[in-house]
Amino acid sequence: MVRTWLAISVTLGLMTGFVGAAFGEVHGLKTYHVIGVSPSDPSGLNVRDNVIEAQSLGDTTIVGNLAWNAKGIASSGVIVEIGKSTWRQIRHGKTVGWVNEKYLAEDPVLNLVEVSPDKLRCSGTEPFWSLDMNKKSPKYNGTDPENGEWLENAELTPLASYPIVQAGLESWSTTLKLNQDDRNITALIRRAQPMCSDGMSNQLFPYEVIVLTGNVPRPVYGCCQINIRH
Repeated sequence: MVRTWLAISVTLGLMTGFVGAAFGEVHGLKTYHVIGVSPSDPSGLNVRDNVIEAQSLGDTTIVGNLAWNAKGIASSGVIVEIGKSTWRQIRHGKTVGWVNEKYLAEDPVLNLVEVSPDKLRCSGTEPFWSLDMNKKSPKYNGTDPENGEWLENAELTPLASYPIVQAGLESWSTTLKLNQDDRNITALIRRAQPMCSDGMSNQLFPYEVIVLTGNVPRPVYGCCQINIRH
């Protein structure tokens, strides 16, 4: 479902172009610290992998541990409900995985993880597509709207990125070029309130996006997260 703000943004963007605006404050996702873990617990807080696919905790793998006093824990912004528990995807040092959110509390606001489009990975369903905008090697996967062919890890070159005025929420218009034929891909991104659902899983994402590809843009809708694996 394309939300109202997206429809308005597309209309204004195609007709007049976007006007950038500087934000008056730092925007981003908060970091976290561990709570509810005893200092005498040698294992600390378990970080698990494969949480989304698992039927139970026994099906997951422990990929690391967080100390009882760990802080500055970064999040991709993605959460998933497993039974009665909420799990959050995190990164701390070189450890990337999922932790039970009841053992996390937000750090002070000054510890925000600053967010920009080149730190995001976006994807959608019906049709399936993905857009990784990291500045080292941005790539697009999806059906070409002009000829129906599948674009597999199509390499991109970033062209421009501008903040958009959107009721005080983090919002951007980002344009990249398909290297294979010089067509543009434009992503209109906004902090999602409520959180963004891909419509197929029980994951919730912090950002929503509409992507326009090709000379005759055909929008696809999806969600974005911070790519904490880079």
